Amino acid sequence: MAGRCVSTLRHLVEASRWRPGMIRVCVVCEGLLFTNTQAFEWVADGWNDEAKEALEAVAQAFATPEEINDSQQTAPSKRILSIFEGAYSKTEHGPIIAGVIGIDAIRAKCPAFHEWVGKLQAWGSAP
Repeated sequence: MAGRCVSTLRHLVEASRWRPGMIRVCVVCEGLLFTNTQAFEWVADGWNDEAKEALEAVAQAFATPEEINDSQQTAPSKRILSIFEGAYSKTEHGPIIAGVIGIDAIRAKCPAFHEWVGKLQAWGSAP
């Protein structure tokens, strides 16, 4: 998927159809991980019932995972780091958790992200 996104963006720039502001990333990627809190079990050093309950509490406090970004202090990454107290690594665990969840599940629970990915796909298939 990432390769296709990069390819699509490259195509848009080369075709001069891309203009600044056309693509706006609308969510913090780590917020999307709250689509399935069970997938955080891959943070093996910090996974326990307390972590699971804390993650679920965060997820349930918002209508969609993409809304979990109400301030710099409570951004998704800050919430995750506070739950796992140093056991979570964005670059190590983030991609694994996202892969376990899957793009279809993320798109199903995150309407703005779904729309954004749809636009990328449409631009990639445009003549």
